[in-house]
Amino acid sequence: MASSAAPTLEISVLARGGFEELPADGVQAHQLLSRLEAGEAFEISVHSVDELVQYPIMHIDWHRDVGFVVMVFETPESDGFYPITGTKTGNPQVQIELGGQALERWPRELFVPRETAAAVFETFIRTGRQDSSVTWVANDAFAREILWETDPSDTSRRPPRL
Repeated sequence: MASSAAPTLEISVLARGGFEELPADGVQAHQLLSRLEAGEAFEISVHSVDELVQYPIMHIDWHRDVGFVVMVFETPESDGFYPITGTKTGNPQVQIELGGQALERWPRELFVPRETAAAVFETFIRTGRQDSSVTWVANDAFAREILWETDPSDTSRRPPRL
């Protein structure tokens, strides 16, 4: 019989000095989001304390003047989901860099305000699940415009092998 207990999660904060690991218990979501807004941190991840367990996982980052992007994978089969403002997404408008691998334009609705980011963050910390009070869109279900992406066959952009 499968356990319905919430997984034991921890938080990783990527900041200037590297990663900082924090227990999820008693975390102040608004404080961590403030660190993103202030540029003191670049990304927040919520993941299992067990390094062999990859899911569920949440990533949060901040985009000045437009809001937070939150991505959740509840299971290995998940396509990844984003909370959105409103009930549907529009045309791609906001430029976003994806880990140095691509530059795209995404719908404005994927960039959520602090209140939405905090609510889904707090729910995920408690449950390891998406907040059902928010509308979510799958990673493959919104319009995007690819402006640039790395070419896997272009070895000039790869780091040298040691």
